[in-house]
Amino acid sequence: MPKNPDFSPKTLFVHYQAIAEIVLGIWSLLYAVEIYLLTYDDEEFSILYYWFIAGAVLELLKGAILLQGIRTEKKIHVLSYLLLTSILLFVAKGFIIRFGVERYDEIEDLKRDQATDSEIRPTLRGFVFDFVIFYPVVFLFHWLVQFYVFQFYKDLVAAEAVKTANEKNFKVAMIGEKSY
Repeated sequence: MPKNPDFSPKTLFVHYQAIAEIVLGIWSLLYAVEIYLLTYDDEEFSILYYWFIAGAVLELLKGAILLQGIRTEKKIHVLSYLLLTSILLFVAKGFIIRFGVERYDEIEDLKRDQATDSEIRPTLRGFVFDFVIFYPVVFLFHWLVQFYVFQFYKDLVAAEAVKTANEKNFKVAMIGEKSY
């Protein structure tokens, strides 16, 4: 829990976000194990469980860093969290684009093989759902989270500036008293 007794909605949001990151990390780790058990002999899927393991480790790390930032009220932890999230989103975008190109190629192959509309439609529906609805919503949510965490970071910076100013004023007052 933070040292600051007033637990603002922003701090509460960031606290819940840190817990959500840890839960997501554990879920990703379990999902990676499930993918491995289902597809351990399939070379094509090996990148998926490596991706989920890397994602799980990053999510756990982000959650731990954010909790530490709330507990100690140190800016560096919150800044590290924002940096890690940005890196993860950048890598995820690349992975999603690659996956999207593969899905698109699959649709083109089905058309080339003169598949019927009923065979193409499920793949096309999945492509549209993934890239028009699901991923934009996920990224929008992540950017919203980053915005709130950044606001929390700005509050920490402002609080530290006020604390430093108060300490300097106190020292100046003490020096002034000694000079009389």
